[in-house]
Amino acid sequence: MALSAQHTVTNAEIDKLTNNLCNAAKNLKMACSSLRSFYTTNASSISVLVKLRRGTTNHAMVYKETALPIATVVIQNIQDFAQNYDVLEYDEFEESLYDIASEAQQNAAVATFVQQLHKELLLNFKSEQDNVDTVLNTLKLDGVWYTKQAQKLEYLSKIKFACAIGLFFVPGVNLIATPYLCAQSKVDYVNSIANQEESRLAVSATRAVEDALNKSLEKFIEALAEISGFFMLLESELNRIAQFHDQGFKRHHYLKCRKKSPEIIAACNDFIKCLPDCKTDLQVIPIDCDKNYVQEWLIAKKTQIGNQTISFSEWGKQLFVKDEQVLNLFTFNE
Repeated sequence: MALSAQHTVTNAEIDKLTNNLCNAAKNLKMACSSLRSFYTTNASSISVLVKLRRGTTNHAMVYKETALPIATVVIQNIQDFAQNYDVLEYDEFEESLYDIASEAQQNAAVATFVQQLHKELLLNFKSEQDNVDTVLNTLKLDGVWYTKQAQKLEYLSKIKFACAIGLFFVPGVNLIATPYLCAQSKVDYVNSIANQEESRLAVSATRAVEDALNKSLEKFIEALAEISGFFMLLESELNRIAQFHDQGFKRHHYLKCRKKSPEIIAACNDFIKCLPDCKTDLQVIPIDCDKNYVQEWLIAKKTQIGNQTISFSEWGKQLFVKDEQVLNLFTFNE
């Protein structure tokens, strides 16, 4: 029995998978860089920014301790899966069809898990929007004040410098007053610049959360949804191939995927190469967060899978039961 074309994975679908892997890597790196920028910007005297950072830290720690490691698993699994076509000869592929279909199913499930995890985290980051607005509004008002202060300080700087020059020609006085006034004029000028610069940096840090982080997470989620959909389609095709024993289509599928597998593996390698930088970026997240927050978050946050409502903790235990290292992320001290 021949398989209908509507059930097949096309070359275009495989190319789309490769593109989505590249997009996922790019946006993951952007998200991590945004968090780094948010926490490393030197604007510690801006109290509203300090408060926003404190409120975001717990969410950022979930991202660091759970979301990034699981995203890594997704890519490693896809790379391993693509190597089935790159390494196995046709007769070996034929014998392993059901196992390969099972791998495709697992890849789809893990990609969906990471997608849903990022969706929930994105909601958490967006829940800080009121605080973001407060920061930006405060800084907008501060910006007006800083500008006026800067103008005053710059004016005072010029006055003091002019006085210093004038007193330079007064014998005796010039030895004391001129150096002092010159120094004070420099202090006023530097302060005028520093006030404006710190406010500007605080705005940039806040924008990193409001714009860069949220948008990159949204695009990462979109890419994961596409990746999950691809593996659902692939699993369906593999099961149908195994069921209907269409030798012509089976060989066509194998050769098609074998030809494209190096591109998928290369995209996975590029993704994996960016992970050390992502991990480094997230090292700046303060460790003074609630020590149990990650565990509590995974237990408390629930998502809908089919007709089942399940916590990320329980879902993770079910999904990674055969992967002890990943399973430890969800078992805690059990």
